[in-house]
Amino acid sequence: HPVGRLDTDTSGLLLFSSNGDLTQQLLHPSSGTEREYEAVVTGEIADFVRLRETLASGVATSEGTFPADILEARPATPEEIDGVQLTSLNSSTPPGCFSFVRLTVTEGKHRMVRRILHNCGHSVVKLHRSRYGNISLNGGGDAVLQGSLRRCSQGEMEWARQLMKSR
Repeated sequence: HPVGRLDTDTSGLLLFSSNGDLTQQLLHPSSGTEREYEAVVTGEIADFVRLRETLASGVATSEGTFPADILEARPATPEEIDGVQLTSLNSSTPPGCFSFVRLTVTEGKHRMVRRILHNCGHSVVKLHRSRYGNISLNGGGDAVLQGSLRRCSQGEMEWARQLMKSR
């Protein structure tokens, strides 16, 4: 069973499970399972505290109001901007005026991270999911190359078992 999905403009972690109950538990908003994303956005994050408070209190979108917890915000590096496609959303953004944002959400509605950041004045130009609950791309100790698979570590499996026990 696929645990959620990523849109075509998003890279990163995809989970698959052979346990349908675990899949439902991971997907349901009541479980509070964090999904961590790394985004390159337009504009400078001039007021980190204000953005953190805005996201924490919830940002209204056409799909509802959703909170997020911002973990990091800083100017984007040239490596992070590499591969960004210029579109009508970001073509007016001056070179060097992109920011890197790392945040967590506990619900995975369609394009939600993109919507909430856009509604805060920062359109997403690159988005990557790095973690789903306690399972991260590098949780097995080795870097996972794009398009490759790895099995969950013992610690990640134990986290999933505990999640199922807490239902």
